[in-house]
Amino acid sequence: MLSDAETHQFDSASVLRHLQQTGTTPVVVRFWQPNERIFRGGRPLGNYRSVQPGAVTELRDAGWAAYGENDLGRALALVQQTIGTGPVARVGFRRHETSIAPILALAALAPLLLLIAPGGRLPALRLRSRPRRPEAPALAPR
Repeated sequence: MLSDAETHQFDSASVLRHLQQTGTTPVVVRFWQPNERIFRGGRPLGNYRSVQPGAVTELRDAGWAAYGENDLGRALALVQQTIGTGPVARVGFRRHETSIAPILALAALAPLLLLIAPGGRLPALRLRSRPRRPEAPALAPR
């Protein structure tokens, strides 16, 4: 996870435990400088001050693998160690392209059909009527 680690307070030990229960090994790399500012409309917000200078230490104390932006080598080594080696398999979605040209052509022809139809109306479709079955004679009362 690449983050400035500026967040609302949360139970980092509990979150880490839940992630580990799902087989997830989080690695946090914090990109942060104390002089950072937030800009809105091209101007810095005057009341913003970067917070949590010790966020990496706090995360480490809770058991997280957390690194500062100047410690990328150790973060990368942990990621490579965690991923390990083994067979490589391609997973995910494969790209599939579908031409929309026939749909566009049909959409372009629809207004033309309305123009060439008499009075702007398309002729009604006639359904073939089915021959009716003769009704069974009513039973005479006994």
